[in-house]
Amino acid sequence: MICTCPVGTCIDSITAYTCPVDVREVQKIIFWRAGNEIADVATTILLATWTGLKAATGATKAIVTPFLNNPTFEPGDVIPWGGGTETRDGIPEIVGINPTKFTIKGAHWQSQIKRDIRELMCETLEVILVNNEGKLIHRLDGVKVKGFPINAFYIKDRIVGNRTTPDQFEIGFQMAEGWDDYLTITDPTANFNAKNL
Repeated sequence: MICTCPVGTCIDSITAYTCPVDVREVQKIIFWRAGNEIADVATTILLATWTGLKAATGATKAIVTPFLNNPTFEPGDVIPWGGGTETRDGIPEIVGINPTKFTIKGAHWQSQIKRDIRELMCETLEVILVNNEGKLIHRLDGVKVKGFPINAFYIKDRIVGNRTTPDQFEIGFQMAEGWDDYLTITDPTANFNAKNL
């Protein structure tokens, strides 16, 4: 943790709880290069915006995965320092939090999809998530819509199924501590549902 000194008045500025916020089940991932953004939420819920982003080439292109299964978020453990005689009274200090690990699986994919996604491993990426209700989960920087930066992105080789389970591919990445500090959920409209991207 990086704390100011003196501590200041942060305890006086806690936002009142008003409405519940839940990501729910992630079913698709939108990848784009780090630094990409959409002007505002109103532009984000226009189908024409996404038609343009998907058709683009280069820095502004957005890639939407097929439907995915079994999303798992594993928040990082705290990073302690001290204990024993290293710190006062043997109480460790918390110096940070490890990244959140995220994994998800795609089923029934032809190998071309795996090869295409594997190409993204060489990119510096951000993601926007799409949930089971067709909502977009993204960052909001002022009024601009941005993705969540990711690191250590991978797609594993085919997990061969059997008589009762399909072949699957695991995708995973890590998001730095604080990834959800500006998490925003944008609802679908009568004319736009992110599950249809």
